Amino acid sequence: NPDYDGVTGTLDFTAAGERAVGSYGILKFNAQNKIDEAAVQYRVVGR
Repeated sequence: NPDYDGVTGTLDFTAAGERAVGSYGILKFNAQNKIDEAAVQYRVVGR
């Protein structure tokens, strides 16, 4: 059962060796087509 602690933190794997938890960011852009840092959201899935 692999267990990896990296830059993103602990990564858990299923019995088949697939990642059990993942994360992604939702980026929003302003009128100047730049990322609006105040509106960025991060989501964790698979917990």
